[in-house]
Amino acid sequence: MFEERSQLVRDAFLQGMTLEALIDLMRGRSAESPRLSSLYFAGADRDHPYFLHNDKVAMGLSVLPEDEPKSRKAKRHPHQHEVVVVLEGGLRVEILQGGQWQPTDLIAGQVKVIYPNECHRIVSGGQKAVFLFVKTRPAEKPREETCSQDG
Repeated sequence: MFEERSQLVRDAFLQGMTLEALIDLMRGRSAESPRLSSLYFAGADRDHPYFLHNDKVAMGLSVLPEDEPKSRKAKRHPHQHEVVVVLEGGLRVEILQGGQWQPTDLIAGQVKVIYPNECHRIVSGGQKAVFLFVKTRPAEKPREETCSQDG
């Protein structure tokens, strides 16, 4: 994946490194390589040569519905806060509380904080959306745990 993601970022640079160019490339190339629907720019694991390697914060970009097979899986981050910033379109962040999914619908410009250990998932309902995500403490393990439907 490192090579594919590196080429994606290089190609975005050749197109002026606009957000729109990067999003278009992510959408197009994720049809053949689904893991290109999400791209990190900073964090504990290097995605490409232009990556800011650190243990304090992870930052990335995700396109929906292309990334939805991954984003809709129920998960929790035991040590991380996660901030979701919707850049385009709309999406739903669902938090599992008391055995019930509590939805928060977000549109472009809106933000949602997901706290450590909150079981959550992100869904688009098939609509196009783009979101930026920021996670604290990206190197602390376990980074992610699967949740059951009841938490």
